[in-house]
Amino acid sequence: MKKAILTSILSICIPILVFGIQTNDPKNLNDSTKIQEYQQVLHVKGAKVYGENGLLTKSEVLNILSVSPAIAAQYERAARTRSIGTALLIGGGALFTGGIVMMVNGMDTAIDSYGSDMSEFSDKYYTGLIIGTIGELMLDGGIACTIIGKVKIRRSVSNYNNSLNQTGCTPVQVNYQIGLLDNGNFGLKLTF
Repeated sequence: MKKAILTSILSICIPILVFGIQTNDPKNLNDSTKIQEYQQVLHVKGAKVYGENGLLTKSEVLNILSVSPAIAAQYERAARTRSIGTALLIGGGALFTGGIVMMVNGMDTAIDSYGSDMSEFSDKYYTGLIIGTIGELMLDGGIACTIIGKVKIRRSVSNYNNSLNQTGCTPVQVNYQIGLLDNGNFGLKLTF
């Protein structure tokens, strides 16, 4: 009987000494949370990407999409296109407004001897016309880049979500606990 008890104690203690006790301590779950992030389904609202815990930043999305480098690169290009579109919208709006102001200041209106209005255009008017035209073209390009970037962001997230379903097998975290368990019993607990 003593040999059986000693053998059972040694069979429990040797794995504990070799492998240690693994618990559900947050320090031990760093790698497992990364695996769980990779298998989460993403949702897009507008051009913002949401995960299970809410809105994700660009770096978090790239971290999740890094499972597939092609999809991550597609998302990064789409986000860059959208940010370029936003910059073009802001710059184009400023140039267009400045061009209109210059055009108005460059017009001289006078009344001739017959009582009709006579408009004269100075160099300032033509300069404002050129600046306003450039601003309008930038606005058009900004609208196009913003829409294309939004569509490509949606496509990259859709490709990622489809790749989760096609793999057939998703990585799962396996934890074990040896010794005194959460329910007060002594033994081995596997969670996956």
